[in-house]
Amino acid sequence: MAETFHLSLLAVDLPALDGLAERWETIHRDIKGLGKRMHDEVLTPLRDKGYWEGAASPYAWKMIDDIERQLENAAKVAEAARRVVEDGVADLKSAQKDLKDATRRAKEKGLHIKSDGTLATDGIGNVCKVELTDEEKATIEAADREMAQILGRGSPPTATSPTA
Repeated sequence: MAETFHLSLLAVDLPALDGLAERWETIHRDIKGLGKRMHDEVLTPLRDKGYWEGAASPYAWKMIDDIERQLENAAKVAEAARRVVEDGVADLKSAQKDLKDATRRAKEKGLHIKSDGTLATDGIGNVCKVELTDEEKATIEAADREMAQILGRGSPPTATSPTA
């Protein structure tokens, strides 16, 4: 039997993602300001000593400026990657907690959660029924909608969804 997204969300290893966010923070910290440090420690002494003068100097200084710009852009990318991972982990933690709470509330109402994590639509009060009252149907539908909404928050948008 294929594992449902409900079970996958409950079982996801969020500390591993926290570690990934910490790694991106370290990378960002290590390369932040690298362009300026390169300029101060490498380029300024070269310029002060008169290197790259003459016909080749404009090309050399352009290349050096490009390297400095690329280093600064790399730091921006590392910062953005860190933020994306941190935001994703926070969203998943929130969805995971909310799903656990919704499951607990559904069980407290006597609803049955099947082994795949979905609600049984034919039982309430821990009893399987052939005919459900309108109130029982509404209780099951409300719990199902709540869980579906939480699962929607925990899953990535698809290409056809309006939020993509």
